[in-house]
Parts: sequence; structure tokens; C-alpha cells
Amino acid sequence: MKRSTFLTGAALLLGAAPALAQTAQPLRVRGVIGDFKDGVLTVSTSKGPVKVTLAPDARLRALAKFSLADIKPGTFLGTTAMPQSDGTLKAVEVHVFPPEQAAQKPGEGFRPNDYAPNATMTNATVSNIAAATVEGVQNRVLTLTYNGGEKKVVVSATTPVFTYVPATRADLVAGTRVALNATQGTDGYTTSDVTLDKNGLDPRS
Repeated sequence: MKRSTFLTGAALLLGAAPALAQTAQPLRVRGVIGDFKDGVLTVSTSKGPVKVTLAPDARLRALAKFSLADIKPGTFLGTTAMPQSDGTLKAVEVHVFPPEQAAQKPGEGFRPNDYAPNATMTNATVSNIAAATVEGVQNRVLTLTYNGGEKKVVVSATTPVFTYVPATRADLVAGTRVALNATQGTDGYTTSDVTLDKNGLDPRS
């Protein structure tokens, strides 16, 4: 599913080229691959191209569709969501961690997300699943429990749900959407983790 919202929030992270050179803070980069050559990934963003060098041991992963029905109590997942007036969160997307990652509970907790103003990210374990009808549409309400708290997240039948599968450098071709964290070093930006769109899904988290 390719949507223009892929680049939403990029302006909060990426300034003009001079600003990039001055900051030592990690950057969340979302965009479309313009080129990948000699280990350097050029990502086209809404503010222009950003060059990032892949670490030799960089982990590459692609998105793959996952069934909402397969989410059970005990599943460890992450979700980008927007706050609702009733105190719940409405999922923008849900990503289910593969078992080997889930065992480590990566990024467990609740925090802001740069997807959009007021967006959040929750990485937590599903402790309960309930049904809810909102404006005549059947939804699922996931209770997500993490160390120190819990959140209720509403997931509709149209919410993108995916998991991660291994990818290779051969998948880093022009036109592919990617999301990554870039760290500034003496020779520019580097990354050790890239999520890419190989199956028609947007990396939003």
C-alpha cells in the first residue's frame, strides 16, 4: 500500500543540507531510494536527497503482510497510532515482530512518533483483545501492556498489519521506499538498520 503519508513528518527531521551537517542528533529518514552505489544509499525526501552509508553489518528487512486474525494475547508488536477523544489510540499501522526479535521486546514502551503531530509509538505485548463497533464498523481493541503501563489501541479491518522478513542489498533499488535511523560521524551519516518496502507496504514506524 503506497501512500503519500510515507513522507509525513519528514520536515520535522530533515532540514536543508547545511542544517544536516550541523546536527549530531540521530535522524529518522523516510523516503524513496534514488541510488545505491558503493555502499552509499541516496534517499530522496521531501526536503531533498540525503546520503547515508550502510554499515558493513547493517540489518536489512522488508515488510510482509500479516493477518490481524493471527494476533493473539502474548504477541509482541509495535503500532503507530493517533490519540482519540475517548482516551484510546487509533492504529495507523501495526507491525508484528518475528519471534526471535519479539523475545527481546525491542523498543518496549510508549513514546511520541514523527509520523504526524501527536502521533505515538507503542511497542508492547498484547494482553487482551476485544471487539468494538465504531460508526457501524467492526474493530478490534488491543490492550497493549509494557513495563510501566498499558494502552488500548483500536485496529480496524483496513489498518495495515505487517511483519518483517529478511532483505538483502540487492533489494535496495531506485524507487523503493525506505525508513532508517541515520547517525552522524566524521564522514557523514551511517546506518545499521534499514526497513524497506518490498511488498507494497509503507514503512511508517
